[in-house]
Amino acid sequence: MMFIILSKSGIHQPKWLLPGLVEVTPNRLEYLDKVWASYLEQFNTPMPVDVWTFHIYVLPEARLDGQGNILGSNASIAVGTECYNNRTATACTNIKWQSGGSSTLCSQNSVYCYAEHDDIGIFVEQIIAMRQWMKAHGHQHKPLLLSEFSLLYPYVVEGNSCFLMDEYQGCFTPTRVNTFMQQVFNYLETAVDPNLGYALDNNRLVQQWLWYSITIESDEEAGSASRLVSLNGNGDPVAFTPMGLMYQSQVASRPLQVNLLPNHASTIAVSGITSATISVDVINNGNKQATSDYTVTFFRDAALKDVIDSVSIPGTLNGCTLEEEVVSVIWKGLVPGVNRFWVRVLSSEDNNPADNVTTGFVIVDPEQTFLPVIFR
Repeated sequence: MMFIILSKSGIHQPKWLLPGLVEVTPNRLEYLDKVWASYLEQFNTPMPVDVWTFHIYVLPEARLDGQGNILGSNASIAVGTECYNNRTATACTNIKWQSGGSSTLCSQNSVYCYAEHDDIGIFVEQIIAMRQWMKAHGHQHKPLLLSEFSLLYPYVVEGNSCFLMDEYQGCFTPTRVNTFMQQVFNYLETAVDPNLGYALDNNRLVQQWLWYSITIESDEEAGSASRLVSLNGNGDPVAFTPMGLMYQSQVASRPLQVNLLPNHASTIAVSGITSATISVDVINNGNKQATSDYTVTFFRDAALKDVIDSVSIPGTLNGCTLEEEVVSVIWKGLVPGVNRFWVRVLSSEDNNPADNVTTGFVIVDPEQTFLPVIFR
């Protein structure tokens, strides 16, 4: 597993992003636990992840005979887990097994059937499981990106049937794919939980998501039933598929908005000086990039009348709280004790000005107690 750094050419702070699981199952969370523990043991600090990513696919991890990695159907067993290392019944209690085509097994929690590939309930379970894992590891306050999802099983017509049917003789038709798309989009737009979600994004569970795929050449390939654009014989795009039209309709029906707000105003202590640099992180938790310049103003009073300084910022801040603009000014004339300040963000694009003010402070010449520090 590797880290990828995202940056915005010197405008915004870079982010460390961790490539995610192909699905969120107990076996894969065991793998993630091992990655987390290994990093902590090696570097004596938690992984510096700014943004978490994951995929959601309902895919079995092994066949009932214990073999894994069946092309086009299985996700295989996560490397390094107890089941991967031992392949015994005792070691493989957290595996999602293939049904072998038997519908009688679909009710078992340890089995992922073909018929469950578009199960919205399991989709939701995987999101909750990922967010629970993040919270347990102190990362509830980080964004979560669903970087890939759709239905992978192909739809190839063969006479009155299809190449791949689920346990109930159902095919992965365009109608079935579109129903799944609608269900998922509606859930992702509305899924919030103050106990698990990302507070800066109004407690939403997922900050961004990406449908797979725009196009796939062969009808037999994984994900072909979900492609948005069809190709001609030369491989050139020619038209939207039924899924592409549904995607277009879903996206066009959802309003776009900018919502800038100040976050993490500085709280600092200084000694022997009467001026200090104060700052605030500005984020955009709307779903649209800010394109107009906005103003960040620092005040000495809660009434927002006594200005410390004001800064105009170019409108380049992307939405979904994935980046922040750090705005700083120098505050002169500080006095001993607590010097509180207020910060307001104003933009002509902002649809929710009610959340545009926050506060911070500078403590000058604080009382200090020095304690010994012991290192192991």
